[in-house]
Amino acid sequence: MVSNKNRLYIALYPSGATGGATPEERQYHWGFLVGPKAEKSKEVPGTRHHVKNNIVTGWNYEELNLKNIQNTTTLLARLLIAKIEDD
Repeated sequence: MVSNKNRLYIALYPSGATGGATPEERQYHWGFLVGPKAEKSKEVPGTRHHVKNNIVTGWNYEELNLKNIQNTTTLLARLLIAKIEDD
């Protein structure tokens, strides 16, 4: 049994959007981060999963490998929500 199973985090970013129904709806962008349990290195690689709403193409899912899930460029908060059992 693997002891360092990946973890699932909710990530909060500033949205950067200018359109939308209300300023509150435009304020934040949410995504998921997946990374290892042990974060002993300076850089902890992982994956960001999120959906973007493009004015031309509509909603697009994006999966992006990251060098460090602890501190991406505009990350405001990262909250651990689950251990990934079947990875």
